[in-house]
Amino acid sequence: MTHEPYAGGRDDRPVIAVNDRGLTLGQDAGGTWIIWNEDDTVWPRHTVWRAYDRLLWLLPLLQQPQKAVVDAVSAVKGGGELLTAVLRYALGCWSDYWAGLALGWLETGYPAAGLLDALRALKDSARQPQPVRHRALRLVPKGLVGGDGRESNPPGPGSGPHRF
Repeated sequence: MTHEPYAGGRDDRPVIAVNDRGLTLGQDAGGTWIIWNEDDTVWPRHTVWRAYDRLLWLLPLLQQPQKAVVDAVSAVKGGGELLTAVLRYALGCWSDYWAGLALGWLETGYPAAGLLDALRALKDSARQPQPVRHRALRLVPKGLVGGDGRESNPPGPGSGPHRF
């Protein structure tokens, strides 16, 4: 994983503005997801980084209208995988704010299938507040994981309370 700026080209294709301070998500000519800045207050203008190296910088996408972000990013090859990586990062984040925003995306219909392990970890996380853990628990499909985190078996006929 590199933490140095990436030498992007001038034919980079913008996909969506990450924030209102000039951070932009797009792809280079080779299809690599990149982030660059459009102002020069911190880094030289158009300094470029690989998006997967800077998922933290993409968390503000979760503050934008979900449909707009999904439509813009998913329209480009590999966009669904990138959004799933951002959501995974947010679900495992130290901040209940970002985890809560990611849960909101999942609660409103963003596919959670690739995030079940992150949801299981979040529901058991001692560092997250109880409301966040409970929201994660509600998203874990019933019958796949029990309250103790182990695989559970659905009750069969006659498995209710025994009568003597």
